[in-house]
Amino acid sequence: MSAKLLLSVLLALSCSAISSAQRRPAGSGGALIDSDNPAVFISFIRSANLEPLRTGYDRAHLLLRIKNNSRWSIILDMNGVPKEYGDAGLFYVIANSDDEKPTIDNRCHVCSNNPLGPGRSIIFAVPRDWVTPKSHLRMDYYFSWEQHRNNGAGSVSYHYVEFYFDSLPKSVWSAQAPSNKSLDARLDSVFLNLLF
Repeated sequence: MSAKLLLSVLLALSCSAISSAQRRPAGSGGALIDSDNPAVFISFIRSANLEPLRTGYDRAHLLLRIKNNSRWSIILDMNGVPKEYGDAGLFYVIANSDDEKPTIDNRCHVCSNNPLGPGRSIIFAVPRDWVTPKSHLRMDYYFSWEQHRNNGAGSVSYHYVEFYFDSLPKSVWSAQAPSNKSLDARLDSVFLNLLF
């Protein structure tokens, strides 16, 4: 009789342990900090008029945020930018969503590889005239623990995150960049007056 009692007690204890393990909150100890979002994602913050960093660029920009929602640091290619452009200049490719053909290849030529810690984010700017509602941005990253691991033959794993510009508010597409037509007309008239 005592063997049956002991077996019953052990069975009851093991069932309660299984039941308590099933009641643990989802995502505790998992790979994601917030289980409602992907490991790495990009979100739109706002439109901004910024002094162009290069000749031929318009002032209209989109400020975006990349967030590391994983429990590991990720490594991104970046460089420094003026404060109004966000936390860093990040590198990416913008492609047409219909045919995946790149329209802008803004990848690193001179940059550094820097970590973005768990739960951290970086704000960066994208020129507004580089994108249309039919384009998307693709940014490569890798996890810090992958940094020095390869198969000995130069093979390295990369991951990427994409942001689709058709998700932007309609106000972004309806807003027009400030026009310089009146300034151009005045310069044309001054130039014509100088000639004649």
